Amino acid sequence: SAIFVESTLATASELTAEKHRQRLENPQRWAVNFMTLLKGLLLHVWPCDGEFLEAHSLGTLTEPLLEKLRETQIDRRIFDRVLETDEHVQHALQELDIQTADHKY
Repeated sequence: SAIFVESTLATASELTAEKHRQRLENPQRWAVNFMTLLKGLLLHVWPCDGEFLEAHSLGTLTEPLLEKLRETQIDRRIFDRVLETDEHVQHALQELDIQTADHKY
């Protein structure tokens, strides 16, 4: 009976690890939550940028906007402010399995 219990626990552990691995490797989950984080940051960096706001609402990305994105640097204070105040960004971090202990929000 001890062997049965050990076998059951080992199988349960393997199933949990496989489920976690599949979650981490889900490209849809990563894309959606990364974009939530990026959008939250860019809304603070470019609050009045019509091209960005239009692209955001339409779900498109122009070459000039992509180039602007490549050149953009986000100050740590802005990053911290967004993480502290934006519930959608906080949820995205949780969905990306970034532990609360790894950030203070």
